[in-house]
Amino acid sequence: MKAMRIGIVGSGNMGGGLGRLWAKAGHQVIFSYSRDDDKLHQLARLAGETADFGTPTEAVTQSEVILLAVGFSVLEDVLRDVGSLDGKIVITCVSGLQPDFTGQTIGLATELKISVAERIQQLAPHAKVVEAFNITFAEVIA
Repeated sequence: MKAMRIGIVGSGNMGGGLGRLWAKAGHQVIFSYSRDDDKLHQLARLAGETADFGTPTEAVTQSEVILLAVGFSVLEDVLRDVGSLDGKIVITCVSGLQPDFTGQTIGLATELKISVAERIQQLAPHAKVVEAFNITFAEVIA
């Protein structure tokens, strides 16, 4: 198996959990985008020697695969800030549901009737966008 370089943008329950699994499987993982830098340090330490932490831009530029695991409300700002995703494989687990699961924010907030992955593809047309894990609870990953 060839080890991949995976940038995690959003190091909450999903990003942290998937990043730890991938690092323990031998992939190079860079954790980023947390309100708490200490959390990023701890995630990288717990994930093992193939894990590190950095800024979202560093995670994107140093990786061939990107996991987007941020809230829908900040998605477009994050994509604007991380730089080019051209040629990257982008996995998104971003959900269009409200935090209480009552409705789809993407349709209500933007008037678009598309998936989150389709919206990301519009914003990063030269990336290869894949939607996964967005209906998986973080507890299952943990």
